[in-house]
Amino acid sequence: MSLGLSNNRVGHVATGNYHGHLQIWDIEHSEIPLSSYKAHGSIVNAISGVGENNASGYSPEIATGGKDGFVKVWDARECEKPVLSVNPSQNKAAQDIWCISFGDIKGHRVVAVGYANGDIRLFDVVASRYLWKTKVADGVCSLDFSNGEKEILMASTLDGLYSFDLSSGEMTPIAKIGLTLWAVRHCPQMPSISAIAGGDGRLRFSQENTPGFIHDKAITNHPVISFDWNRDAKGLFVCASFDQSLRVGMIKGI
Repeated sequence: MSLGLSNNRVGHVATGNYHGHLQIWDIEHSEIPLSSYKAHGSIVNAISGVGENNASGYSPEIATGGKDGFVKVWDARECEKPVLSVNPSQNKAAQDIWCISFGDIKGHRVVAVGYANGDIRLFDVVASRYLWKTKVADGVCSLDFSNGEKEILMASTLDGLYSFDLSSGEMTPIAKIGLTLWAVRHCPQMPSISAIAGGDGRLRFSQENTPGFIHDKAITNHPVISFDWNRDAKGLFVCASFDQSLRVGMIKGI
């Protein structure tokens, strides 16, 4: 699920399902989807949305990654045909895509893709070309761009957290703790701070150029599987966990 298409005027959410369908919903009228298209041959594992950018001329778009190994980017205004489709290698078995994220590098809209085998790949959406690839030791659960002064991509995996400086290609291991880190998200008002959702029910926080974690707090006995910041209120967040709970909280002092 992605709320990346939403703004102060439009409340739209994009979802992908087990049958490979991409659907867009109106939050206030959710009886039936606004649109529904067959996007993948099997389960849609990952989805990311980004709104319209009038300054750069970019349209609202949705990126999807499937169990079929395809990466696709769609114009949210008309999803009948993808504007970008990246096929899995024909010489190898298709790798399961676990996460996908939009970003911006030097004014170019890009999409980062994380795979079950530890691959991380970066694609230029406008130029429809491959930019960069690296590999970590375990499956990639979450990717997030800092959107700050530095071109930083964070990755959480089945056993740790990594930071990538996209201007140099340098990888920095932040922590290797032997448990699944389900999600990583940069604070929009302070991109040097990231929140990480842990499989042990703890929220952890990292800071750029600082090894390890600067703070952590247990909030449940079950895995925390998703996390997101409020774009307007600094420190306000929401997270979900396997105990079927949705928690809203505030981080002070950042």
